[in-house]
Amino acid sequence: MININRLRIKITNKCNFNCFFCHNEGSFESNDLLTSQDFDFIADTCTKLGIKRFKITGGEPLLRNDVVDIISTLRKYTDDDISMSTNGYYLDIYARKLKKVGLDRIDISIHSLNRKVYKEITGINALDKVLSNLKLVVELGFKQIKINILAMTINVHEIPSFIKLAQKLSVDLQIIELMPIGRGKEIFSKYHVDVYEILNKLKDKASRIYYRGDLHNRPILEVNGIKIEFVKGFCNPDFCKNCKQIRLTSDGKLKGCIYRNIEIDVLNIIKNRNEIEFVRSIERLLSMRKPMFI
Repeated sequence: MININRLRIKITNKCNFNCFFCHNEGSFESNDLLTSQDFDFIADTCTKLGIKRFKITGGEPLLRNDVVDIISTLRKYTDDDISMSTNGYYLDIYARKLKKVGLDRIDISIHSLNRKVYKEITGINALDKVLSNLKLVVELGFKQIKINILAMTINVHEIPSFIKLAQKLSVDLQIIELMPIGRGKEIFSKYHVDVYEILNKLKDKASRIYYRGDLHNRPILEVNGIKIEFVKGFCNPDFCKNCKQIRLTSDGKLKGCIYRNIEIDVLNIIKNRNEIEFVRSIERLLSMRKPMFI
């Protein structure tokens, strides 16, 4: 067994939004080269190693018309969590199908509740549609729904409004720190907010504080009946020390860290269904990993 428990899979680099902070999961591939059949091999091999949790990301994963097939394929190999991060725009098309084939959790990125600010951040006038789709997935009853908000100087004052919305809908909130990666590097000094400053302001209102030991030791507050999870990925040794995931890009590269350019091209290994070499590649990647922040 290996000392990781999840694979974060970027199934596409394409996106219908144009967020000014986008880090593209630390990779900027131009082509989506993995098929739903490839994910059958990937899931089979990974679960044999003890990797039982899968996180689907993009780009915008719902731009892949085979996204339901991908989730269905992954579900064959694990009884553990399968989750997805999405901008929420196409959930009215896919949410029912995704729940039916076994998607457990959905993280929906909503970076402002103000239409003007939302459009400034994302480049698209879609707040009303995304909020409508959020209500839809709540009605469908997924195991967990989180609103992702990237905390920045432009929207940090909206945190109380997000808490009220999350409480109203009985969903959770995930407050994420801006990272100096991709487009985020260009705007970092202007928009960065330390999410632990937000955490410290909310502590007095929390009925419970605990830590997510299975992933980055992320702190979680329970406030007004909802969970607020804090993702501090910048200058946080604890985040690196407790990282239990590796990444797979849509063009078939394994990555050990969003910050570092260390990667192993496993596209041909996957296409050739070479399980031994795929396992060796994961082991080699893990031997190359080292903390970004210590």
